[in-house]
Amino acid sequence: LIDPLIYRNTHVNNSILGFACLGAIKSIIVALCYILVVVSNENEREAHYGVVLLTLAAVSLKLLLEDAPELILEYFYVDKFIINNPPWFLVAKDVVTVLIYILPVIKIVKSGFKDIKLIKKKGGSLEAYLLYIPATLAKGCISFAMIFRIVGMIIQYMGSTVNAECFVVFDNALQQTPFALGCLNWCDYTVLVLTCLTLLSSIPPVIFFITI
Repeated sequence: LIDPLIYRNTHVNNSILGFACLGAIKSIIVALCYILVVVSNENEREAHYGVVLLTLAAVSLKLLLEDAPELILEYFYVDKFIINNPPWFLVAKDVVTVLIYILPVIKIVKSGFKDIKLIKKKGGSLEAYLLYIPATLAKGCISFAMIFRIVGMIIQYMGSTVNAECFVVFDNALQQTPFALGCLNWCDYTVLVLTCLTLLSSIPPVIFFITI
């Protein structure tokens, strides 16, 4: 879907591939942990509020080291440069994916109130709140970032063109410059801001996770 004349930095290609491999390994590990821990200990979340905090810290670590950087690389170096019209089923898939990503946002809001009550009930410390609030903000921001990423992809599908500001001529090829001011539209800025908020909000929980 991307013109072969468009040149992408080798380091960016390697980073995208690396995050993709890391994500595949992570998915397997998370699935095993879910089966072994969550399913076999249904009341664990109710019994130990520390499980809630450690879970949020682990999620924040994943957001900081994988999900947020991967989203930036894939959106700004791949999605924005699709110039050939994709098959209709890819567009349909993206629309369905937007609807699917709305569900985590609803779940975050609903579970948030339960988690705060649980932390209060179990004598939660200031550190617990400092961990919970940034981690919850990070989860919400990445969910919204994914929604706007797909909106941006659909906009790109419909336009099938790339702004000239998104390129510079390098060695007889068009080198990508996706962060040039003239290349960014409102959806790009939204994705960038939400992803940066995800990264910043993930740092306090990760520090907590490392120092415990």
